[in-house]
Amino acid sequence: MLSIQTAILGFLMEGSLSGYDIKTRFESSVSHFFEASFGGIYPALHRMDRDGLVTKDVIAQDGRPNKNLFTITEAGRQAFHLQLESALQPELIRSDFLLRVFFGRHVAREQFIRWLEEERDRVVEKLLNLSGLGAQFPAMEPYERKTLEYGLSQYEAQLRWVNQEIEQVREGENG
Repeated sequence: MLSIQTAILGFLMEGSLSGYDIKTRFESSVSHFFEASFGGIYPALHRMDRDGLVTKDVIAQDGRPNKNLFTITEAGRQAFHLQLESALQPELIRSDFLLRVFFGRHVAREQFIRWLEEERDRVVEKLLNLSGLGAQFPAMEPYERKTLEYGLSQYEAQLRWVNQEIEQVREGENG
């Protein structure tokens, strides 16, 4: 399974970045299917620096802390390509919402409906965020656009399902 290291190396394939820049790249591109926090990014950068996959240049800044700029090495490029060429792994879904739905028979119908409504609101927010990315980056690279379109399709399908379930549960069907 591809790791945070793979994603970081992929971002660095396009040029040198600071840890903050990498976090920004995650948030503005892949966060709908791969989340990363500073608590994951910086330890990964430290390991990759230690392993010779990246180099770190410290840039002094007036009135601000020094900036660490990371650059991928040839070994990092090779590691990135090896990771991309590895066998696809089955996708694992871990969903708080779906686990609650599975055990929904143990709560009051009103609670179950609240969960569905919360999920609907969350999915609508995700759809708006992804749509905003599409509008913000109209000249997005085609492969990046494919992941955006996948995310939009996925959230649209989830929204249809949740709305259908809300209607059915309110009418007394399926729960």
